[in-house]
Amino acid sequence: QEAGNYRKGKVSWNGLPLTIETPKGATRSGTAKDGTEWSVTMTAHYGYVRQTEGKDGDHVDVFIGEDHEAPNVYVVNQLTEAGDFDEHKAMLGYSSLEAAKAGYLSNYSKGWKGCGSIKKLSLEDFKTWLESGDMNKKARSENV
Repeated sequence: QEAGNYRKGKVSWNGLPLTIETPKGATRSGTAKDGTEWSVTMTAHYGYVRQTEGKDGDHVDVFIGEDHEAPNVYVVNQLTEAGDFDEHKAMLGYSSLEAAKAGYLSNYSKGWKGCGSIKKLSLEDFKTWLESGDMNKKARSENV
Protein backbone atom coordinates (compact mmCIF):
# COMPACT_ATOMS: atom_id res chain seq x y z
CA GLN A 1 0.00 0.00 0.00
CA GLU A 2 2.87 2.43 0.76
CA ALA A 3 4.04 2.04 -2.83
CA GLY A 4 0.56 2.91 -4.11
CA ASN A 5 -0.13 -0.62 -5.30
CA TYR A 6 -3.78 -0.98 -4.34
CA ARG A 7 -7.13 -0.67 -6.09
CA LYS A 8 -8.21 2.93 -6.68
CA GLY A 9 -11.42 4.40 -8.06
CA LYS A 10 -11.38 6.24 -11.37
CA VAL A 11 -13.96 8.96 -11.99
CA SER A 12 -14.47 12.03 -14.14
CA TRP A 13 -15.42 15.38 -12.60
CA ASN A 14 -16.40 18.06 -15.11
CA GLY A 15 -14.10 16.51 -17.69
CA LEU A 16 -11.13 16.03 -15.34
CA PRO A 17 -9.81 12.46 -15.12
CA LEU A 18 -9.50 11.71 -11.40
CA THR A 19 -8.28 8.81 -9.33
CA ILE A 20 -9.68 8.37 -5.82
CA GLU A 21 -7.00 7.10 -3.44
CA THR A 22 -9.00 7.42 -0.23
CA PRO A 23 -12.80 7.63 -0.29
CA LYS A 24 -14.86 9.79 2.04
CA GLY A 25 -15.25 8.04 5.42
CA ALA A 26 -12.04 6.02 5.09
CA THR A 27 -9.04 6.57 7.34
CA ARG A 28 -5.67 7.88 6.19
CA SER A 29 -2.71 7.42 8.48
CA GLY A 30 1.02 7.76 8.44
CA THR A 31 4.09 8.97 10.23
CA ALA A 32 5.28 12.58 10.18
CA LYS A 33 8.93 13.44 9.54
CA ASP A 34 9.42 13.88 13.30
CA GLY A 35 8.19 10.31 13.91
CA THR A 36 4.75 11.30 15.20
CA GLU A 37 2.01 8.98 13.98
CA TRP A 38 -1.19 10.53 12.65
CA SER A 39 -4.60 9.31 11.56
CA VAL A 40 -7.64 11.12 10.14
CA THR A 41 -11.05 10.06 8.85
CA MET A 42 -11.62 11.66 5.47
CA THR A 43 -14.59 14.02 5.12
CA ALA A 44 -14.21 14.11 1.32
CA HIS A 45 -12.89 11.84 -1.40
CA TYR A 46 -9.12 12.34 -1.80
CA GLY A 47 -7.07 11.58 -4.87
CA TYR A 48 -5.43 13.23 -7.83
CA VAL A 49 -5.84 14.48 -11.38
CA ARG A 50 -4.41 11.89 -13.74
CA GLN A 51 -1.90 13.00 -16.37
CA THR A 52 -0.61 15.87 -14.23
CA GLU A 53 2.56 16.41 -12.22
CA GLY A 54 2.74 18.49 -9.07
CA LYS A 55 5.70 19.97 -7.25
CA ASP A 56 6.43 16.71 -5.43
CA GLY A 57 6.70 14.77 -8.70
CA ASP A 58 3.38 13.01 -8.08
CA HIS A 59 0.03 13.96 -9.60
CA VAL A 60 -1.79 17.13 -8.47
CA ASP A 61 -3.83 16.21 -5.38
CA VAL A 62 -7.56 16.88 -5.05
CA PHE A 63 -10.30 16.78 -2.46
CA ILE A 64 -13.79 16.30 -3.93
CA GLY A 65 -16.67 18.00 -2.14
CA GLU A 66 -20.40 17.46 -2.50
CA ASP A 67 -21.27 20.39 -4.81
CA HIS A 68 -20.81 18.81 -8.23
CA GLU A 69 -22.11 21.97 -9.92
CA ALA A 70 -19.58 24.28 -8.24
CA PRO A 71 -18.21 26.59 -10.97
CA ASN A 72 -14.83 27.23 -9.33
CA VAL A 73 -11.84 25.30 -8.08
CA TYR A 74 -9.92 26.48 -5.02
CA VAL A 75 -6.18 25.73 -5.04
CA VAL A 76 -4.57 25.56 -1.60
CA ASN A 77 -0.89 26.46 -1.47
CA GLN A 78 0.00 23.93 1.20
CA LEU A 79 2.90 24.81 3.51
CA THR A 80 5.66 22.81 5.14
CA GLU A 81 6.14 22.88 8.92
CA ALA A 82 8.74 25.62 8.34
CA GLY A 83 6.12 27.72 6.50
CA ASP A 84 7.58 27.27 3.02
CA PHE A 85 5.53 26.30 -0.02
CA ASP A 86 5.06 22.52 -0.09
CA GLU A 87 2.59 21.60 -2.86
CA HIS A 88 -0.89 22.34 -4.21
CA LYS A 89 -4.14 20.73 -3.07
CA ALA A 90 -7.10 21.42 -5.36
CA MET A 91 -10.55 21.65 -3.82
CA LEU A 92 -13.20 20.50 -6.31
CA GLY A 93 -16.92 20.62 -5.57
CA TYR A 94 -16.92 23.41 -2.99
CA SER A 95 -19.35 26.32 -3.32
CA SER A 96 -17.15 29.05 -1.83
CA LEU A 97 -13.66 29.83 -0.64
CA GLU A 98 -14.84 29.46 2.95
CA ALA A 99 -16.32 26.02 2.23
CA ALA A 100 -13.13 24.95 0.44
CA LYS A 101 -10.93 26.06 3.35
CA ALA A 102 -13.18 24.31 5.89
CA GLY A 103 -13.21 21.19 3.70
CA TYR A 104 -9.43 21.19 3.42
CA LEU A 105 -8.91 21.62 7.17
CA SER A 106 -11.50 18.95 8.04
CA ASN A 107 -9.29 16.35 6.35
CA TYR A 108 -6.31 17.03 8.60
CA SER A 109 -5.64 16.58 12.29
CA LYS A 110 -6.71 19.36 14.65
CA GLY A 111 -4.09 22.09 14.78
CA TRP A 112 -2.81 21.46 11.22
CA LYS A 113 -0.94 24.56 10.05
CA GLY A 114 -0.37 23.58 6.42
CA CYS A 115 -3.16 25.69 4.93
CA GLY A 116 -1.47 28.56 3.14
CA SER A 117 -3.08 30.98 0.73
CA ILE A 118 -5.93 29.84 -1.51
CA LYS A 119 -6.44 30.77 -5.17
CA LYS A 120 -9.92 30.71 -6.74
CA LEU A 121 -9.94 29.62 -10.39
CA SER A 122 -12.78 29.02 -12.82
CA LEU A 123 -12.91 25.41 -13.97
CA GLU A 124 -11.51 26.40 -17.37
CA ASP A 125 -8.69 28.43 -15.80
CA PHE A 126 -7.92 25.47 -13.54
CA LYS A 127 -7.63 23.15 -16.54
CA THR A 128 -5.30 25.65 -18.24
CA TRP A 129 -3.24 25.99 -15.05
CA LEU A 130 -2.88 22.19 -14.86
CA GLU A 131 -1.52 22.16 -18.41
CA SER A 132 0.78 25.18 -18.31
CA GLY A 133 1.10 26.48 -14.74
CA ASP A 134 4.36 26.37 -12.79
CA MET A 135 3.74 23.72 -10.13
CA ASN A 136 6.95 24.69 -8.34
CA LYS A 137 5.45 28.04 -7.33
CA LYS A 138 2.43 29.01 -5.28
CA ALA A 139 -0.76 29.57 -7.20
CA ARG A 140 -1.20 33.33 -6.96
CA SER A 141 -3.28 34.12 -3.90
CA GLU A 142 -6.64 35.82 -4.25
CA ASN A 143 -7.89 35.44 -0.69
CA VAL A 144 -7.02 33.99 2.72
